[in-house]
Amino acid sequence: MKKAILYCRVSTEEQVHGYSLPNQEDYLRAYCSSRDIEIRALYKEDHSAKSFDRPVFQGELLPYVKSNRHSIDLMLVVRWDRFSRDITDALTWIRRFKSWGIKVDATEEPVDLSIPQNKYMLAFYLTHPEVENDIRAANTREGMTRAVREGRWVSRPSIGYTMERDSSGRSTLVPNDQAPFVKESFRLVATGEMTFAEVHRHLVQRGFKAKRNQFYRMLDWYPYCGLIPGTDGESSHVRGIHEPLVSEELFYRVQEIRQERRGRKDVPKKLKMRTEFPLRGHLNCPECGQLLTASSSRGRSGKRYGYYHCHHGCKVRHKSEHVNAKVVDYLASFNVKPEVAELYLAIMKDVFEEREGERAKQATLLDREIVALEEKSTKAADKLVEGELDAQAYGRLSQSYERRRASLVVRRGDIGTNSTNYLRYMQSGLSLLTNLAVVYTGSDVAGRQRILGSIFPERLAFDGQRFRTGRPNVFVDLICNGQKEINERKKKRAAISGSPFSMVARTGFEPVLPA
Repeated sequence: MKKAILYCRVSTEEQVHGYSLPNQEDYLRAYCSSRDIEIRALYKEDHSAKSFDRPVFQGELLPYVKSNRHSIDLMLVVRWDRFSRDITDALTWIRRFKSWGIKVDATEEPVDLSIPQNKYMLAFYLTHPEVENDIRAANTREGMTRAVREGRWVSRPSIGYTMERDSSGRSTLVPNDQAPFVKESFRLVATGEMTFAEVHRHLVQRGFKAKRNQFYRMLDWYPYCGLIPGTDGESSHVRGIHEPLVSEELFYRVQEIRQERRGRKDVPKKLKMRTEFPLRGHLNCPECGQLLTASSSRGRSGKRYGYYHCHHGCKVRHKSEHVNAKVVDYLASFNVKPEVAELYLAIMKDVFEEREGERAKQATLLDREIVALEEKSTKAADKLVEGELDAQAYGRLSQSYERRRASLVVRRGDIGTNSTNYLRYMQSGLSLLTNLAVVYTGSDVAGRQRILGSIFPERLAFDGQRFRTGRPNVFVDLICNGQKEINERKKKRAAISGSPFSMVARTGFEPVLPA
């Protein structure tokens, strides 16, 4: 008889039918009972799955597993998003549990890793929750960007303002009892007759409720003069819809005084990215592990030569031309075989169609609930008119229906927004991988750095001939190395040995850390 520990998890926004802890527990217990699996322990968690820094997982489950790992065969969850919503962390912990002789699996989304192709399915199950999180985050950012374009401040207000709802029900900045002190602050600083510390001390004595650091920071807050920093940064601003406390002229006069007292005329500019050093910020020293810097020196002939080098006492120093050429060769070694790409897209198509079908069912159910609530609200209004319901009772019912309807509308909107053409993005990504070196060489320095950062999240190390990286992009490694592993398994006809996610090193590629 196999022995298992059960793990149930929700976060605050997931406390709905189908995700509650009791439902998960009932499902897992029924699953174990039907398969003659002995339950050794059950853990319930109310925490986000964006990381594994969870109190129950770290403080209760792991200590039990470490002390009883020889008597545990399985760790079961209902779905993979109950385990994690971050593919990188999820794979790390799956490897760790496997090293303890424990298989992690999801009862509604089981994956048999004895079949190599099922790794594609596992990659999807682990990636899908993370993608949904990213989509929600992107929608939030889009909403915030739209609000900024309308002249609304979308973050925490500074001293002198409070966030309140306007007539349309949207948040806006409203002056509070500290606003007069803010106005006086700018006026006194603009005279140039008092130091910042003297102005702050003078106003605090009169009732100003700001610490010294808060006072200094507030002096460069643009909304005070009616401007909202736009989506392009400080170079563009939007006229705010709120009431300004000072004029633009006074605000910029204060900025000039601040710069003069700092002993400089201009705000420092960001360090420019130099085309001859596209790898700067993406290379670690192979000896000490610190980030390499880049600079150029002039030779005896007057020609300048670029180098990537360590400034932490190591003697690592490589010509930039040599390293830049080597990274192009390395990217050219990434190869996606047509049969691997075709298999991956076929699997993803089946999974996406199944998920879209579930999404459509959920949308239909939510639409029905919304219509039903609207009908109830109409009937309640009719009863109020006919005298069958008093105004107080109608108010309670109406508010209850409206709150419930608003919640359903938000959930319905999430379902509609999250439905996107994943396959198109998959095909685009595969196309990029097949021409990675060409795309890289044809990009500007910013584009090259984005490519390197997305493929090698833990940077590269170069020993003079070969590149190494601690953890490449999981999707890239799976697609580029999947067929090689499948072919090897067919030849050996053996069971899986070692971690099912261990990277297959291609020519010129070694992991910095042992697998």
